[in-house]
Amino acid sequence: MHLLHQRGPLHDLPDTPEAYDTVLADVVEQALARLTPEGNLEHPDCLDDIGVT
Repeated sequence: MHLLHQRGPLHDLPDTPEAYDTVLADVVEQALARLTPEGNLEHPDCLDDIGVT
């Protein structure tokens, strides 16, 4: 996967199981909050169509 930008250096991220669980829970919460009736998970402010999820 090619990312257009990176929001922060990866080596500064915490790598404990608890930190991973926190990040994963936040990502899932955000995805479910914007899930459309059609099943689309793309960010509503995104201008580029990155594919069907």
